[in-house]
Amino acid sequence: MLALEISKNHQQRIDSGFYSQFCRGKGLDYGFSGMNLSAEVTPALPNAVGIDLNTQGYDGKNIPYPAHYFDYVLCSHVLEHIEDYQYALRELHRVTKVGGHIILMLPHAYLYDKSLVQFGAWDTCPEHFRLYTPARLLREIEESLAPNTYRIRFMEDNDRGYDYAQKLYDHVDYNNDIFEIVLVLEKIKPPKWSIIGYGERVEEIRVSWFVKRWRLFVYKLRRLKRKLL
Repeated sequence: MLALEISKNHQQRIDSGFYSQFCRGKGLDYGFSGMNLSAEVTPALPNAVGIDLNTQGYDGKNIPYPAHYFDYVLCSHVLEHIEDYQYALRELHRVTKVGGHIILMLPHAYLYDKSLVQFGAWDTCPEHFRLYTPARLLREIEESLAPNTYRIRFMEDNDRGYDYAQKLYDHVDYNNDIFEIVLVLEKIKPPKWSIIGYGERVEEIRVSWFVKRWRLFVYKLRRLKRKLL
């Protein structure tokens, strides 16, 4: 049995080739039970191992696998339940191989919450720490992962079968409505150069720039001096 959220689009992702494109090789289904810590729930794909809060060796924060271990990581409706999203995203990135994919699926604030205010139209999931729009998710990724260590390969607002006729305060049909953001990152090998203005490289870049400007000034001064002599 699959967790509810991943099951609603499972066959469509098989038929469309989504899984075959992004979930090849050895995978990790992160938080695979979907809040149902039952032994009956299985990872979404047969080539994936599942990790959840009751997994032996998992402390709820540090994924108990070495770096660059998995070809893909699937994280379906989990990130919104994690307070420290930066650490979680870095862990997902750490255990993914270069060239592998991180697949994130989260409830869409415009479809599930119908609000940009925490517990807005209706309060049914107090364990959600954040509401997500595509822009918010992209911002969190940029805050969490170093530039040029990943690329976005796929993103969509997945509203297949969503009932737009429902009223604002109507509860979504949790068993049938689809109300998610889907985003796929590819982990890449970073270049030898660093982005100007990022992190600890800022001061080094600033010093290097002033050194180059000073050397250019001295060079021009010497040329002027030779002309005057």
